[in-house]
Amino acid sequence: MKKAGVIWKFIGSLTGVVIWASVFSTNVNGLAATNYVSSSGGDIFPYTNWVNAATSIQAAIDVAESNGIVIVDDGEYLLTNTISLGNGITLQSRNDAESTTIDGQGSGRCISMTNATLDGFTVEGGMSETFGGGIYAINSTVQNCKVLMNTNTASYGAGIYCQGSVITNCDILENRGIGHMRTIDPEGHEVYSPAFGGGIACENSTIVDCRVEKNHADVGAGIQAMGGSTIRNCFVSLNATSHSFPPPVSGITQEDLAVIQIRDGAILDQSLIIGNACIGISLSDNASVRNCVVSGNSMGGIALMGQGGIVQNCTVVDNKTAWDVLGGIDLDQARGPSPCVLENNIVYNNTGAQVSGGNSNAVIRWNCIQGWTNLVDGNITSDPQLTPSYRLKSTSPCIDAGTSSNAPATDIDGDVRWDHPGHSNIVSIVDLGADEFVDTDSDNMADYWETEVFGSTTNSAGTADDDNDELNDLAEYENSTDPGKADTDNDQMPDGWEVGNALNPLADDAHGDPDSDVLRNLGEYVADTDPQDASSVLSILGLDLQAGGVRLDWKGGQRAWQYLECRSNFTSTADQWTAIFAMPPPTPITNAIIDLGATNTILFYRVRVQR
Repeated sequence: MKKAGVIWKFIGSLTGVVIWASVFSTNVNGLAATNYVSSSGGDIFPYTNWVNAATSIQAAIDVAESNGIVIVDDGEYLLTNTISLGNGITLQSRNDAESTTIDGQGSGRCISMTNATLDGFTVEGGMSETFGGGIYAINSTVQNCKVLMNTNTASYGAGIYCQGSVITNCDILENRGIGHMRTIDPEGHEVYSPAFGGGIACENSTIVDCRVEKNHADVGAGIQAMGGSTIRNCFVSLNATSHSFPPPVSGITQEDLAVIQIRDGAILDQSLIIGNACIGISLSDNASVRNCVVSGNSMGGIALMGQGGIVQNCTVVDNKTAWDVLGGIDLDQARGPSPCVLENNIVYNNTGAQVSGGNSNAVIRWNCIQGWTNLVDGNITSDPQLTPSYRLKSTSPCIDAGTSSNAPATDIDGDVRWDHPGHSNIVSIVDLGADEFVDTDSDNMADYWETEVFGSTTNSAGTADDDNDELNDLAEYENSTDPGKADTDNDQMPDGWEVGNALNPLADDAHGDPDSDVLRNLGEYVADTDPQDASSVLSILGLDLQAGGVRLDWKGGQRAWQYLECRSNFTSTADQWTAIFAMPPPTPITNAIIDLGATNTILFYRVRVQR
């Protein structure tokens, strides 16, 4: 079935006679026509192929039919006016966000969209004094996009503001909400007007599979979610609030200093909130957080405000704070008739209090809380035994130690809650924390990890060391290292050596010197000395005339080749170091030789090592 429509285009006038031409566009099987945009296009109306493509994105949108598609060629499109997108139209890049950029040039918002789809663009350089510096989206979908370096002032969503929308598989990076002082009365009194949601501010929307990094705002530096919004499977890191605690301006509260602020029934699920320069999460008024890891945030982990907040099956560890109130989870501001609930969580190794302000308006049950004294309702204090990637080890006391009442059906990885046959069901089949330890082949390695690195759960029994780094596969799991790569962090020190010497195999620490012996970690590895022990060094201990020669004593490690070398002139380039003794590993910690005949002359000695 064919549907035909007529688009009338003004051609011009001659001796006062207006001339119009009709251009027919034909749809096949009810599908809307496609319009094209390219900086090298012919710009010939109605832009229905690449040769005739519009050079302006807005021009192609303006002629597109309802529910039509506008495809934009690779390139950078500099805006002088905000793109207006609606009517069910999909604005789609020809390839991807890396190839196609819409740049607002700091002169205005990039895109305003209602009932439309944006797919596969970099959106940057937008600026607005109202909602949405980069994108303003109502009842729309934004997918496969990179939204970066947009700004707004004293409003919501420097990167994206959305209502009733879906934001999926997007990178939201380096957007900045800027607050300011404003005059509010004739007497000149001022109040601070904050910026909300540096990366995203959303109402009744879904944010899924997004990376939210290096954004900045007064309130909700990364995300502010309100009114029934859902955030799921997102990575939120390196975002920063504009303020310290206590805030230096009135109108900013502890609740506002979070990287994610969720309110009014919003839900945060299956996400990583790691390493932000602010509180990890604040939730208020019946909002909930489930299956999340909250770690390494510099102002604390989670703050519950108001009533009815729920934190369930979360792992809240290693958060830091400069004050003693908020470390792991803070309940000081939990108020109202409906109690807040902490259930099935791991709260461990946070500075400050692990859980503070546990007032009568909070229900705290079936958690693993370091140092917790109220050991009723299933709460425990044992070390949760986490891997560096926040998964449970097979010996964790948190396995099968949670309550199944209202527990999430799946964990942070999407694994279904599972009854481990090697553990008695203390309460139920539910583990504490964000990770459910599922190990169907009983090799002490989680199925999710095995499938991710080996392709299946049957390819490893945990005993192999295919990358020859002195960690077998089970040890690789427990240290979160790559079993197919001897040096996961590429710092020239094998994973097994770093683990064995209490260094970090997941971060480049080659230039560290934890024992302050002036030999950096990489040098300690080459010499096979202990980077945690200042007395473990590569050093000549003494030289003595003895038995017709010179006796040399030295110490070092055991697993490197050691070469004793000498030269007669230390400064001359004509005189080179000459090996007089070589010792293959394994070598003793201390060694001695006599260099016979080395008398009545000046000689310089050194010990060189090689691995």
